[in-house]
Amino acid sequence: MIYKYLKVIFFGLFVISIFTPKLLIANQKISNSNTSIERRDAALKIDETLILENILDPYKYELGPGDKLGLSITTSSDIAYFMEPYITIITPTGDIWIPDVGSINIAGETIKNAEKNIINFIRKNKLKSAEVSMALLDVRKYKIQVIGAVLNPQFVNVSSIDRLIVAIEKAGGLHKSADEENINIIRKDNTEINCSLKSYNFNGDLDNNPILKNGDIISVPFLDTKMINNTTMTYKNNQIFVTGFVVNPGGHVYIPGYNAIEYIAMSGGISINGDLNSILIYRDGKLISYNDTLLLLPGDEVNVKSNLKHKIFGDMSIIQTMTALMTLFLTYAAATN
Repeated sequence: MIYKYLKVIFFGLFVISIFTPKLLIANQKISNSNTSIERRDAALKIDETLILENILDPYKYELGPGDKLGLSITTSSDIAYFMEPYITIITPTGDIWIPDVGSINIAGETIKNAEKNIINFIRKNKLKSAEVSMALLDVRKYKIQVIGAVLNPQFVNVSSIDRLIVAIEKAGGLHKSADEENINIIRKDNTEINCSLKSYNFNGDLDNNPILKNGDIISVPFLDTKMINNTTMTYKNNQIFVTGFVVNPGGHVYIPGYNAIEYIAMSGGISINGDLNSILIYRDGKLISYNDTLLLLPGDEVNVKSNLKHKIFGDMSIIQTMTALMTLFLTYAAATN
């Protein structure tokens, strides 16, 4: 009886030993096939949010860290060698890494020059008869600094195809006292480009709205440097609060050089029951003297008081107001007769 059981066990082990490797090979083929499909699908996924104003010139566009490239390598030898198309991104040091070949620096090269260099590099180091094709799939993005007369001076994110006006808009737009005719772009080599957004808006001259480069600093001067002084230029970002009888009471981002009237305008203006001649300014919890030239500071509160009609009659309608006036008149007339 035990002998029969042993025969069944040994037979089962024999069958498993024969078919298991075949099953593993089949599964491996399926796995490899799926991996191949996934890699191919991944290679074909391109950023659909890329918006261009024109076709990029491969003889002029200079590559840099962050540019996304598609690369394919094939050979026509008897034993065919094939590397599927894949996506590579230029590293922060300006290199791309090619599997089984090595890395090569292409930063600063045009698309066409980079492709030639990559072809020579692959043929010299790995595959002498390789056919190589390369494509730019997406452009790089980086930060540049915007300083001076903009609403939010800061580092902003731009791409290698963005123009001056994009960076200005991302910094909140021009300050009301900005000199829009003398904007300077300072390049890494310390060269300066003077631009006039006024001329660009008037005649569409792209020389006054150039494409930005990595390392640029955009400097927007003030028209009146005396008005925007050291007391109003600050890193503090406390909001300016507008309360009282305005259309939309609330807080606003502090903007150097802006007065109470301008913040009231940001709140939708004076409401029907508000009084433009009754504006109070509170700074650090204390009431301060107000005039039209007073520049606000972070944390200030602008309070608009109600007009005389609202103080007397409150929220009553016109008919109620007229009725109240008539009642007062009749009462007065009866008392004096």
